[in-house]
Amino acid sequence: GTVQAVFGDLPYGVQHAGHEGGAAVPPAQLLRRALPAWQRVLAPGGAVALAFNSHTLKRQQVWEEMARCGLEPLCGAPYDNLEHFVEQAVMRDVAVGCKPQG
Repeated sequence: GTVQAVFGDLPYGVQHAGHEGGAAVPPAQLLRRALPAWQRVLAPGGAVALAFNSHTLKRQQVWEEMARCGLEPLCGAPYDNLEHFVEQAVMRDVAVGCKPQG
């Protein structure tokens, strides 16, 4: 089966890091592992929207990982203006990528 959308709030990598076998896993590494699976189940024209901490993972990195998996990152207004303050260690941003129709 397929889904039309995947929404995720990635671990911020500050107090709440991803873990594997007891060791912390950097947000970029988690993203690199998860995006291919999400892309496979995404229907053509579907979207992936991910929130992340821009102190530990940059928007450009997220876009590059999306593109590497065959997703088209959405850039420009309003997508470039979603970053917002959460607390001292967290500046939340959002990146969106779409699976091409064809």
